[in-house]
Amino acid sequence: HGLAASGWHTAAMTMKLFVASGPKPEGGLIGAGAEQLEWPLPVRPGDTLHVEWETVALRALRSRPMNGMATVQCSTLNQHGEIVQLFRPKLFVPKRPTTEA
Repeated sequence: HGLAASGWHTAAMTMKLFVASGPKPEGGLIGAGAEQLEWPLPVRPGDTLHVEWETVALRALRSRPMNGMATVQCSTLNQHGEIVQLFRPKLFVPKRPTTEA
């Protein structure tokens, strides 16, 4: 039904928007894979995209006590509020320093 962007182009735009507006922990982020990557609807010429994200899981890493693993749900939406991409990356993140009493 007409011209549509490649899913990988949508993924690249999502990453650009996520890096610009997503979490910014001190020390940065390192990707550790993804649990989900789907394109339920096509992106069409003239679409305006935005990303909404939410941290859905955090866990400590026994092998790296100074780091943790964050799972983030990223939804890329078009100007009509329709989801055009779902992405759930896993990210290595530095842990906050703990204060001992």
